[in-house]
Amino acid sequence: MHASFPSRHPVLTGLGALLVLGFVLEYWPLIVLAGVIAATMFAGSRLWDRHLQVKAQQERARAALAARADYEHQQYIAGNPVGLFGQYTPHPDSRQEPR
Repeated sequence: MHASFPSRHPVLTGLGALLVLGFVLEYWPLIVLAGVIAATMFAGSRLWDRHLQVKAQQERARAALAARADYEHQQYIAGNPVGLFGQYTPHPDSRQEPR
């Protein structure tokens, strides 16, 4: 097996490291700006995904409520007490006439 590139070419490795160091020192504001932009875009996409999840959940809740309301309306039209009281039927003792 061959030795690694840096051990075979130490001068080229050193020159490459100096080149990269010079680039970083010269253009560090652009590098930081690129990092900030990337982080902002990543956070924005996560927030947008969360917004879409919440919106879909709210839409499912609205659809369930509308389906329940339609069911209870149909029951009310048919004369079934479920249509009047829905899921919360009163206790049988509460139907007594007041004294």
